[in-house]
Amino acid sequence: AARFLLAAKFDVGRAVRHVKDYLMWRREHGGSIQAPTAWLDAAAVVMPFVDRLGRPVVILRVRHIFPGA
Repeated sequence: AARFLLAAKFDVGRAVRHVKDYLMWRREHGGSIQAPTAWLDAAAVVMPFVDRLGRPVVILRVRHIFPGA
């Protein structure tokens, strides 16, 4: 919660709106977003397992990402 207060410059009303927007976004996207298919096909992004809370662990292998490809 502190990061939302900092981002809103300690405006509690704005911080609450940001938290609500964040939670709504997480619900709409299932907690995360999907990596681009081209990155998955090039093995630039690997999701080998989930953590103890069921969240996907993502390994980004930057050397396999080719801009514009």
